[in-house]
Amino acid sequence: MAQIPSYTTGSLKLSDYLIGTDVSAENVTRSMPVSDIVASILAAKTIGTVTSISTSNSAYIDLAGGPITITGTLIASLSASGTPSSATYLRGDGTWAEPGPTPTDIISQNDGNTITSDTTQWKFAGTGVTASAINDNVQVEIPGLLGSVDSVLNGVAITATGSVTSNPSTGNVTVTNSGVYQARAGGNITLSGSATPLPYSSAVTVNTTSNVGTITNVNPGQGTEITNASTNAEIDIDYAGLDNFILANADTASSDDIIAFQDLSASEVKTAKLNTIPASTLTSIKTTIDDADTGKVQNIDTFTDVWKAKEMVTLTISEYNAICPGVSCNANTLYLIVGPGTAYTATLNPTYNVTGGALGVGYTTTVEVNDGTGWVASSSLTAVAGTTYEFRITLTLINGYTLSSGSLTASTGTLTMPSSNTTDNLSITAVIAPPPTPQCTVTLNIIDSTGGIGAGQYTISGNQTGDTVTVDQGAQYTFSSTATVNSGYYFSPGPTYLYFTGTAPAFSTAQADAEIGGTILQTTYSATLTVVQGNTLAVTGDPGGTLSGSGISYSYQSNTPNTTFTQTISGLVNGNPFSWNPIGVAVNANYSATAGVPPVTFSTDAAGSSPITFPYGGTMASSNQSLTIYSQGNIVYTAPVTTNSVEMNWTSTSITDNSGSGYTLSPAQNTSSGNASVGSTGWTIAPGTASVILPYTGQYFSSGGTPVNSPTLAIDGTAAMPASPPSPATSDWSVTGTIDWIPVTIKVTYTLNSNATYYVTFSGQTSHTFTLFGSGVQSQASFLVSASNTVPFALGRTGATWCTTTPYGLCFAYSYGCGSSYGCSVYIPEGNGSWQAKLNGTQVGAYYETFTKGGTNLSYRQGTFSSLAVSDVLEVILIEN
Repeated sequence: MAQIPSYTTGSLKLSDYLIGTDVSAENVTRSMPVSDIVASILAAKTIGTVTSISTSNSAYIDLAGGPITITGTLIASLSASGTPSSATYLRGDGTWAEPGPTPTDIISQNDGNTITSDTTQWKFAGTGVTASAINDNVQVEIPGLLGSVDSVLNGVAITATGSVTSNPSTGNVTVTNSGVYQARAGGNITLSGSATPLPYSSAVTVNTTSNVGTITNVNPGQGTEITNASTNAEIDIDYAGLDNFILANADTASSDDIIAFQDLSASEVKTAKLNTIPASTLTSIKTTIDDADTGKVQNIDTFTDVWKAKEMVTLTISEYNAICPGVSCNANTLYLIVGPGTAYTATLNPTYNVTGGALGVGYTTTVEVNDGTGWVASSSLTAVAGTTYEFRITLTLINGYTLSSGSLTASTGTLTMPSSNTTDNLSITAVIAPPPTPQCTVTLNIIDSTGGIGAGQYTISGNQTGDTVTVDQGAQYTFSSTATVNSGYYFSPGPTYLYFTGTAPAFSTAQADAEIGGTILQTTYSATLTVVQGNTLAVTGDPGGTLSGSGISYSYQSNTPNTTFTQTISGLVNGNPFSWNPIGVAVNANYSATAGVPPVTFSTDAAGSSPITFPYGGTMASSNQSLTIYSQGNIVYTAPVTTNSVEMNWTSTSITDNSGSGYTLSPAQNTSSGNASVGSTGWTIAPGTASVILPYTGQYFSSGGTPVNSPTLAIDGTAAMPASPPSPATSDWSVTGTIDWIPVTIKVTYTLNSNATYYVTFSGQTSHTFTLFGSGVQSQASFLVSASNTVPFALGRTGATWCTTTPYGLCFAYSYGCGSSYGCSVYIPEGNGSWQAKLNGTQVGAYYETFTKGGTNLSYRQGTFSSLAVSDVLEVILIEN
C-alpha cells in the first residue's frame, strides 16, 4: 500500500489545486482549483454563489460600506438637507425644516413700496448695528456711526468703482490699483524702497547705471525696421523690400570681402573671406564648371584693340626676361612664368592731418593694401615688379565724434611695383567735432530765510529771482546776489548765502532754490532829558537867599515806552514816541521845593513862559535826541530846630555772586536821613527799606539776601531821631547770601513720522540745541535764564529733501533730483502737524502753529519764555502726523 509522506501544514485557499480523477474523460487524473470544487458543491446544494455586494445611494438614503466581497458592514443614513434638531422635522422633499409658513408669506417693504414678496432672510449688518430676539420679538439697534464715508474719489493710480456712481463713488465701492502694481529691477536698473526686498513700498527710488539721457523716438535706418518707436523700441533687421539689409549697401564683392555663415557643427555664426572658400564647398558650381570645361581650353577673345592670345608658352622668369621685350617676344603668345620672381617691397608713409579730436579719443586709423586679390590691413606689400597695387587709409570716428569737413578715406590709386623697394606717401585731412554736451538752464529762486525783528527788510542787488544761467549738465552754476539792509536796519549776524552755487542736474531746465539768511535788527537811538535852572528859580527864607545851600537835584523816570528808564531812554527806533513822568525835585534838609509860592515847576524856555505838561517827550528821529527844560519857582528855607541825622552803615556784606553781574546795596553806604528834630519820627533813609538790589531780573538769591538791622534803628519812619552825639547817628546793617542766575528746566517733546531732522535751540546764559528725529522726550535741568529773565528759543527743520508726485504749493518740479516729480526742500514738512510752547504745562502766548504737508516752510521759528521763576519747566512740543 502506498504511503503518503508527511508535509508542512497550512490553510487551504480557493486558489490552491487538488489532484483528482476526471470521470468524464476516461478517468484522467487532473489538478483542479479548490474554488471550482467549492462552486460545484454550492451549486449541487442550491446555495447562492454571490461573490461581491456593491452599494449605491437613493434619493433620500445614503448607503456606505460597499463593495463587499467577503465580509463587511453596510451603513445607511438619511441624505436630507438642513440640520436635524428637536425643533425641525423631515419634510417630504427630504429637508429638515421648522414647522410653520414658508418664507414666501413674508413681504418686505420700503416706505410702503414692496421690495420682495418672497423674503427668505433679513440680515442686520454694519458698524454698530446689533440684533437680538426674545421669543418671536426681534429688536434691531442702530446707534449711528461716529463718522461715515460719503464717497470715494479716484487718486493717482487708484480707481474706485461704486454701485451708484463713479469718481466720486458711493454705495459698495471697489478700490483697485490702476497704475503700477509692482516695481522690479531690470537691466542696469536697481530699486530701493522703505521695505526691502520685494515688494517695495512707500517711496521707491529707481537708479540706473546707464548713461544719463532720455530716448524720445527711434527711427529706422538702412536695413533696419523699428517696432514701438516712441515707447519700448525694438530694432530688428529688415529682410524684405528694396531697403532690406543686403540691398541697403549694395556693392561688388571682392575676394577679400567677408561673408557670414552658420557653422552647423558648432551652431554659431562665423565669417570667412570669399577667397578662402574651398571649391569643395560650392559643390553644385564646381560640378557645373568641371563638367562644362573638362579637357577644354578655349579662347573667346572678341576684343579688337588688344592682341589675341593664339599660343601658350610656359617658361621661367629668366627665360621670359631674355626674350621680352624684344623681337622674339610674340604679341599673340600667352607666356606662363613658372617659379618665383624677384620680390620688392612698397611701404606706405601715411600722414593724418586731423583737428578737433585725438587719436583713440575721437577716431581710429586703418591702413590697407590691395594687390588685386582684395583689401588687407597692412602698411606694406611685397611683390614682383609689375604687380599693380593700391594703398588706402581710413579714419573711423568713435565716441560720438562727427565729421565737420574733409574726408574719412584717402587712396593712392593704382600703382605698379617698380624693380626696387619704394615708399609711397599718402595724407588725409579732416576736421572732426566731439558730441555736443547737453545743457541745463538753471532759474534762480531766492528764498527769504532772514529772522529777527527786521526779517525781510533788505534789498537784493545782482542776480534776482527769475534770472537764469545755462551751463553743461553736471557742471557748476553760480549766481551772485547781495543783500543790503534797508534804512534803519542792520544784520547781526549776517547776511548768509546758501545754495547760490550748485551742480546742474541732467535736465534741460532746473530751479535753484537759494537762501538769504541772517538776523536783521532795527537801528536804535536814545533820548536824554536835562533840567537847567530857569530865570525865576529862587530861595526864600534863607538869609543868604542863594540856591547853593538848597542842594537842589532832579530825578527822572520815563513814561513811554515804559517806566524802567531814568534820564536817558534807549532802544528807540525812528518814529517811536518817548516821554517822562513829572520830574522829581530833591533839596537839603530845612528846604522845601513844594512850599514856595509858586512851587518849583518846569517850562520849555528859560523865562518860564511855556509851562510843561507831563508826561513830556517827543517822537524819535533817525538820530539821538536831547531835550532841555527849565526849572522855575521858589524853594522855601525854614530854620531848623535842634536836630540830628542818621546815616546808613553797612557793617558787613558777605555775598557770593555766582552770576558775576554785581549788585547794589540800598540805601547806599553813608546815605543820610537828613536833619530831623531829636525825638521826632517820620524821618527815613530813602527809600525807607534796606535791600540788596540785583541789576538784572534774571538774578536771584539762592540763599540769604535779607539785610539784618543790628543794633536796631529802623529807617522806615517809625524810629525816634536819636540825640547827639553821635552826630550823625548810624543805622547798622549786615547781609549774607549767594546770587545765582534763575535755574529752569528746558524740555522738548516730539513725535516725528518722517525721515527729517528738526532742532530746537534754547538761549540763556549758554545755548543748548536739541536735535530731534523719531519720537521721544529730551530735557535738561538747571538751564540758566538770560540777564533779562528770558529764554529765547528757535525751532527749525534741517532735512531731508523729498519727492512727491502731488503738486504741493512749496514743492517744485525737477528740483532736488526728483526728475519730473516735485522736489521739496529740507524745510518743507512731509506731513501735517503742529508745534507749541508751554510754560509749566500752559501754552505761552500765541506760540502755537499748525503746518501742512508741502504747504509750510519750517526753516525757522522763534519765541521767548519770560518772567520766569526757579524750577519753571519750559517745553516745546512738536507733532508730525
